[in-house]
Amino acid sequence: MDRPKFVDIGEPETGFAVESVTTCKSVRTLPDGTEKQLDSKNEMRVTQFEIAPLDPALFEIPEGFKRVDRIERNPPQSAFLGPPKNFWQEAWRSVAELFR
Repeated sequence: MDRPKFVDIGEPETGFAVESVTTCKSVRTLPDGTEKQLDSKNEMRVTQFEIAPLDPALFEIPEGFKRVDRIERNPPQSAFLGPPKNFWQEAWRSVAELFR
């Protein structure tokens, strides 16, 4: 099994990132044995920054919330056959596979 390769170039930066671009490339082996390359790119940019108190409603339990005994964290493989809908879900899945 291939392991992800993390490459750091230059000195690590400190502080608050106002712009971030993350690219993820992976290869998925489909049930029929063929391979499919998955590429995703996530760009984030701070467009507004202010120092102010947070709205207390942010910390309230959402309406309709319910406690569950278990959250299924490994959806069926077919859920990943298309392009990733969310970069962080794809990144989490890739890291989780390292520990299988």
